[in-house]
Amino acid sequence: MINIFLTDDHEMVRQGIKALLEREADLQVISEAGNGRETLSKLAEFSPDLLVLDLMLPDMSGLDVLENAKKTMPGLLVIVLSMYDNKVYLMESLQRGADGYVIKGSSGADLLKAIRTVSSGRRYVSPPLAEYLMDTVSPKKLKTGSDSFVKLTSREDQVLYFTADGLSSSQIAEKLGISARTVETHRNNLMKKLGLHNKAELIRYSIEHGRAQKQ
Repeated sequence: MINIFLTDDHEMVRQGIKALLEREADLQVISEAGNGRETLSKLAEFSPDLLVLDLMLPDMSGLDVLENAKKTMPGLLVIVLSMYDNKVYLMESLQRGADGYVIKGSSGADLLKAIRTVSSGRRYVSPPLAEYLMDTVSPKKLKTGSDSFVKLTSREDQVLYFTADGLSSSQIAEKLGISARTVETHRNNLMKKLGLHNKAELIRYSIEHGRAQKQ
């Protein structure tokens, strides 16, 4: 039996995934959470085999939850369930220790395959990102976190996320509790890392690759 912890900020999504998983004889959802802090608090209590983790949570970045969970429970398997189908978030998740990366909108069979694949000791990435991974990433690069891959800070991740949702610098600053100038600094750093030249290109990139905020 594979004991699973489920984290997503939308209860209806959690219940849908839970129903899917519990139809399988070898899978059991032993607990769930709607935010990052609740997840980290409950993981030690329930000691699951595997965490299915939404990347975007209301209180903290799912990437930070992933990293913290891996540090405190090294044997925990983590599958990131993400609305982002781009290379930046894929690589950031893998470099922080994710064992699998499943794109939201994939079939239920894709998630089930991911769970069984990572439980057998292998990585799983939803297509078409799996093709990118096979073509460009060697195991050595993945383990060492090669500089050829973009690594975003938690703040940069948040700024990109809200940029995708069309928020201005002042609106983002208000949401994050920082100054508009600091937001612009993070945006400039993002542009350098992503090889972009102006704010318009960053907005276009965030829409095409980061997408918009969840409803």
